[in-house]
Amino acid sequence: MPVKRLPSQPNLAHLKYQGKDLLKEHAAHEPSMAQRFREFHPRFSNATDAEIFHAKLSLSDAQLAIAREYGFPSWTRLKRHIETPSLSDRLDLPHHQRIEDASFRHAVELLDAGNAAGLRELLSRQPALARQRIVFEGGNYF
Repeated sequence: MPVKRLPSQPNLAHLKYQGKDLLKEHAAHEPSMAQRFREFHPRFSNATDAEIFHAKLSLSDAQLAIAREYGFPSWTRLKRHIETPSLSDRLDLPHHQRIEDASFRHAVELLDAGNAAGLRELLSRQPALARQRIVFEGGNYF
């Protein structure tokens, strides 16, 4: 579960420095670093502080933990989010306006407006909308 929100104008170089800082904290045996790795790096979810501090960590390990802190499954997905943003990546827009599928966005707008009759009519024409889901990187709508 993400604990940090990306800034509206995220900087990939700054995020890389965060990864390097995390490695420095590892070398200094900072307890907060061990907790972050336990929480955000799948390889260390059940590791003790000592096991984490004795593990050989790479920059990619630190970047994975950073990406997962921001709600992304991998550094690659975080990097893509920053370098080639889509409509769903527009953090300056409300969640419902970031939904790329127009029919699903309309269904959510009807739901938000409390328009049960309109939503019922839309679902009768497009029943698959009832099972559709949206996942936003770095946080979700509902």
